[in-house]
Amino acid sequence: MELSAFKLKGLYDGKGNFIEKPVLILKDGIFNEILDSSLYGKLETLNISDIVDFSDKYAMPGLIDCHTHLMLPGNGDTAEKILETKSIGEIALIAGYNASTALKNGVTTIRDCGCALGISFDIKNFIQSGYINGPDIILCGMPITSSCGHLNRMGGIADGGAEITKLIRKQRMNGIDFVKLIASSGASKGVKPGITFTQDELDTAVSEAHRLNMKVSVHATSVEAVKMAVSAGAERIEHGWWINTDGTEIIKDTELAEYIIQHDIMTCPTLPVMESSINYYAKQLEAGYSEDIKKSYDSLKSYNDTMLKAFCYQYSCGIAFAGGSDSGWRHMGFADGMKNSVCNMYKCGVTLKDIIKISTYNSAKYIGLEKTHGSIEYGKTADFLVMNSDPGKDIAAYSSIFQVYKRGKPVL
Repeated sequence: MELSAFKLKGLYDGKGNFIEKPVLILKDGIFNEILDSSLYGKLETLNISDIVDFSDKYAMPGLIDCHTHLMLPGNGDTAEKILETKSIGEIALIAGYNASTALKNGVTTIRDCGCALGISFDIKNFIQSGYINGPDIILCGMPITSSCGHLNRMGGIADGGAEITKLIRKQRMNGIDFVKLIASSGASKGVKPGITFTQDELDTAVSEAHRLNMKVSVHATSVEAVKMAVSAGAERIEHGWWINTDGTEIIKDTELAEYIIQHDIMTCPTLPVMESSINYYAKQLEAGYSEDIKKSYDSLKSYNDTMLKAFCYQYSCGIAFAGGSDSGWRHMGFADGMKNSVCNMYKCGVTLKDIIKISTYNSAKYIGLEKTHGSIEYGKTADFLVMNSDPGKDIAAYSSIFQVYKRGKPVL
């Protein structure tokens, strides 16, 4: 048995509570106890091997990124390009680097929302075996899409109820943690805007996943797709933007909001994904004007503005959100993914204390790990961050993480 203690200026537990001047006690990589300043004397009665003085710093649970793509580099290269130009070994190296980078930047658990070639399974096994350092990983394997749908190049193509059912069963045998369905279009090459599956196909998919005791997450980039996912009985919505198909209009729907809240359906809005590409195109324009680049910049900027306004509306309705960055996709790198996620929420008016809860406990609940991860309380995995400034008062705290602890061990 190994006990260690950390004296802190303040601690956010991830569930909305703040404790001033606590001592955080760990036991064999698990949170054991939180003492307030009036109980400092108890330390003398405990056989503690290591007492760390962080009395000028703050602690919070490790960040949880609920939407990533480990196999993608986040440098603008598409999934199509990576699969066409890189070997399996090179893709595995990209994924391993991304996992390590995420952990170093405070992300102690990630959820991979689509891979090919079994890459994410391999990285998860490498981390668990101790070959590489990285976060805990929850994964879906290949996202399930139609032959003309978003992410079809990752291999999870199924058309019709029979094919969808067979693929879900096959993926279950491969060891996936959840089922991801593609209900609407995305930025994959050659995919046209619109709906990917019929309602009957989605209904069949969700029913089969539930029969196998797996939760379902649905890629939905329009309110039409969100409604289809909700109607099918999906528990989780990826992106979940309440906008029309071409991204020009917010769709306000109080009945939909009430239904989603009543049925405990959560959304991972991936707020920073478009901003990263907007910033890329802005730099390209600064380097030299191009009509094509200007067109791409203007289009993405307009779409992103609409999406953020939709998020603000959904937040005002009381929709439950999880943190997620879409790291790996296009220009969204793993070093800045969750930092950009919290900054975008802050710009949309989400309070700093809500941001902590969304990015930790809510995210753990989103991926089914709330009993072991996402908050600092007795018996949970000791994944936490030590910050130079107060994350409940200063958004810049996420850019000045002093130390990352994974299962009670320092990472940096």
